[in-house]
Amino acid sequence: MFGSVFFGTARYSFLFWGDIMDKDIDLRDSEKLSAAYKTYAKGALMTQSRINLQIIKNIIKILFVPFAAWALIEFLVFKAEVQRFMFIIFLWIAVGTVLGGIFLLCMYGSLYKSFGKLLKIERSEGYGPRFYEEMENTKTSPCLMGDYYNLNGYADKALEKLGGIDPNIFVKNPSDAHLYYSALITALSLKGDRESAVRAYNSGLYYLKTYMNSPIYGDRISLSLAIYEYCGGNYETAARLTDNALRLVMASSKKKNRIPDEYFKSAALYWKAMCLASMGNKAAAREIIYSSREHYATDYYRKCFAKLFEDMANDDNRKNEVKNETIS
Repeated sequence: MFGSVFFGTARYSFLFWGDIMDKDIDLRDSEKLSAAYKTYAKGALMTQSRINLQIIKNIIKILFVPFAAWALIEFLVFKAEVQRFMFIIFLWIAVGTVLGGIFLLCMYGSLYKSFGKLLKIERSEGYGPRFYEEMENTKTSPCLMGDYYNLNGYADKALEKLGGIDPNIFVKNPSDAHLYYSALITALSLKGDRESAVRAYNSGLYYLKTYMNSPIYGDRISLSLAIYEYCGGNYETAARLTDNALRLVMASSKKKNRIPDEYFKSAALYWKAMCLASMGNKAAAREIIYSSREHYATDYYRKCFAKLFEDMANDDNRKNEVKNETIS
């Protein structure tokens, strides 16, 4: 889970023009913002492999001018044959691809140097004390830190990390807006601060909706939206969102990510069970609880599952007592 988001580099999208025009932004800045937000929206649809390919394409584009100038000089000045012209074009694409590959290797090498230990802990141990300790020692994005604290129910800690971010930065640079608002509405919902959660949801709705089906980020954002909707009493909507979160995480699952994927699945299944129980389908909720017992889960969600099971049992006992008293 950390790896898929950590290595994701999708950025930017189209913006609410009403929000932009409330600010003192000239025409040139507006054009830049529009371009940035269009890129952001495109990023929501990209897989990691497509992002890597786009990086290589961009490097090839950068090399177009010098290679095109070389080809034209050869063709117009030195009267080179068409074969020479075609050779230069082929060389341009080849050099760009090689340089793009080298750039990707350097980029991922640098990231792994900084976050490799954290990634190993996540994939071998999950989200225990060592993970959080190492996360604090790295340069992990506060948005991601908030998300991982939420996964173990540490809403106060998540809000502390997110509190250091000024959401106004997302007007010009929306790159992490979906992660910020996703973590924020989850933390506020877990805290029971519905009023603040609604304000955060309304502020971040565009970003959340844009990335809720992202192959890289969509699972966590859909789950955040599900938690928000559940806390608002919209159980059917929340159940559909948990299904979407599960669909996305299963689509991107890899053997090496089994532990973090199962931690996330357990969280999503808990909220699905909560939705079903709240809609009166306790049998289906119990089935989810039973099926989740073999999955990895954070301590927080194990306790949540146990409490849900106990609450349903107590509710059934109360109903049976009332029924017996009525019969008597």
